[in-house]
Amino acid sequence: MKKIISAVLVVILITIIPMSAFANENEPNSQTFIVSEEEIIEKLKNTSDEELQKMGYTNKEIEEIQTFNYFEALSERAKLSDEILALYNYSPEEICELRNYVASGGKARGKINSNSLTITLKFSNITNGKQATGTVSWKWNKTTLIQYIDCVAVAWKTTSGATINYSKVDGNNVAVTLTKINPNVAGAATTTAKVEWNVNDNQSIYARVPIGTYGYFAYTGTGKFIMKATSGTFNEFYIDCAYAHYRISVSPNISISPSGVGVSVSFKGGLNDDMHLKRVYNSSFNIVEDY
Repeated sequence: MKKIISAVLVVILITIIPMSAFANENEPNSQTFIVSEEEIIEKLKNTSDEELQKMGYTNKEIEEIQTFNYFEALSERAKLSDEILALYNYSPEEICELRNYVASGGKARGKINSNSLTITLKFSNITNGKQATGTVSWKWNKTTLIQYIDCVAVAWKTTSGATINYSKVDGNNVAVTLTKINPNVAGAATTTAKVEWNVNDNQSIYARVPIGTYGYFAYTGTGKFIMKATSGTFNEFYIDCAYAHYRISVSPNISISPSGVGVSVSFKGGLNDDMHLKRVYNSSFNIVEDY
């Protein structure tokens, strides 16, 4: 099997670059990020060996990064049948664009080198100023060239009034739906994988879930959690819902601004290419603004 799809690369090319982000007019709770895997690879290649070593990559992994060829990877994908590419969520037009891009030697540019990821954060079962059930979900437009490990994290902080804590409830976990992308693999058309939230502290949680397994790809994932005031009521809170891919085990690193008007999640061991929904909510769990 060619080096471009080696087992090492499946686990090490694990950062994404949001080239642009835009809100969904039909779904105000969602934001869509445009992802370029080609730029992921180029950014890794332009990172010095010393920096990659600091991030935890081995010499063998660094060699794999430097020899990875994006065009060859797309060429391999273009050889797949229309049936399999349809399972990868390529439309007939995109299949033609992919093959034209490869046939042109990479000159027929277009949009074939980008993917998109939509992240949504909603609240339900709301008691004003007291508690609510949060649901964070994400959805890929197409199967990525390399299957990652996902990490989703949520952190929040009230501006005044009661503190909001994470409340553990059985069944409130993170689940991905894995869809078969290889018809020759035995098994159901879809399957699920679930993991529990890790509690970084009472105001931040995170989970790491597989974006794919052999023959399957996780186009969608959903995580549920309960936020509950410790006592009294709150007026407003800041929240950061972040999504990233990292090989190194991480814990969200919560940073509160000196004025107490923000909260942010940061990940260790990567290129700082994570994506964020940063919002202010009122006591009714309605969006006030982005920050």
